[in-house]
Amino acid sequence: MGYSRRLVAVAFPRQRLREWLAGHGLAFQHFGGVPDRIVVDNAKAMVLTHTRDAIVWNATYADFASSYGVRPWACAPYRPQTKGKVESGVKYVQRNALAGKRFHSWDHLNAWLLEWATTVADVRVHGTTHEVPLMRFAQEALTPLGSRPPYQWAPVRRRLVAADALVSVAGRRD
Repeated sequence: MGYSRRLVAVAFPRQRLREWLAGHGLAFQHFGGVPDRIVVDNAKAMVLTHTRDAIVWNATYADFASSYGVRPWACAPYRPQTKGKVESGVKYVQRNALAGKRFHSWDHLNAWLLEWATTVADVRVHGTTHEVPLMRFAQEALTPLGSRPPYQWAPVRRRLVAADALVSVAGRRD
């Protein structure tokens, strides 16, 4: 979270759209609400093209953002200073939560990251704000999730129908 510097970290084996949506959804659950704006990098999973005049979002990511009522904002390409808070948070997690640790599974890693975020990162005195992120978080204005169900997404799969009128799905022709 930009103002409070509160964070949550979730690790995934890939950076596909499915993982980005899951990570955002987990963050919304963790914080108990949705921010007005999300700052994202120009990952291909979310941003198809980014020019000086326009950003073309992945249609599924745009639908996800719209369903939660959040406005995504993509950093300018090759301008790391536009996302300094994000990059600083990544370095903080790498150097403090992960350095010297070994994990036997993704579940083990993510359980540790959640425990570390709530018992260490949330209660430390932040170096820039000189305040405890959990205390500053009380001043952040999030839209409550309420009883909203998680975003449901299934990838669209296009198939060509062969001359024998069979369609191949997952290696099977039906």
